[in-house]
Amino acid sequence: MWGKWRVASGEWRVASGEWRERTDQFCSVDQGIYGHLTLRNLAVLAEERGDRVEARRLWRMVLDACPGDAEAMAHAQASR
Repeated sequence: MWGKWRVASGEWRVASGEWRERTDQFCSVDQGIYGHLTLRNLAVLAEERGDRVEARRLWRMVLDACPGDAEAMAHAQASR
């Protein structure tokens, strides 16, 4: 939640750091919040910054976590 607000406020470095920290945490809620959903947000953020290499790497990580994910597959196809 805060990450998207930080991006909208131009604080993408802070948002990126917060999202990265979440990928290593355990919680009893849907693990997608700390895994593939966070990676997806980071990938979109990398694209918005123009960092295509990082975006590709993150979209691949989304596909590793969720094989067949339509959005990640579309980004993978577009980056070829």
